[in-house]
Amino acid sequence: MKLDSIESQKVLFKLPIIVVITCFIFNSLHETYLPEKLPPMINDFQKLNSLKPVGIIGSYWNSYVFAAIDPEHIKATPYDKDMFRNRELANEVLNQPKLLLVQNEWLIDFPDSIPQFGKMLVRKGNPFLLGTYITWQEINDVMACEYYKVL
Repeated sequence: MKLDSIESQKVLFKLPIIVVITCFIFNSLHETYLPEKLPPMINDFQKLNSLKPVGIIGSYWNSYVFAAIDPEHIKATPYDKDMFRNRELANEVLNQPKLLLVQNEWLIDFPDSIPQFGKMLVRKGNPFLLGTYITWQEINDVMACEYYKVL
């Protein structure tokens, strides 16, 4: 009985060492196991500061990321064919003094006009680079274009 106890203690002592070595080996084989910390996206979209207050229509994920930068002055929603959560928020977006469509993941180009949430939006000006962000090993340019709604 005492022998079993001594053997168990040896195994319990070695177990954390084995786990640490295994994690180290796994991490060296797979870079994404312990990913590096990415910088906040607010640093990549400084141009939004000069556009506030603004409404943004984009893809599901990115629209909410933009709104999180400054929810008081940036209202954002996914486009109307995507999974948008709140119709009232879509109305708030459309009622902002400036309205941007963000190209990522849903627009191939910026059309002269596009229907969104039952309103016709007309392009105002040329597309511009809103910002660039890095996700893991990929650089992403985010293009935007200003639109206005036709009453």
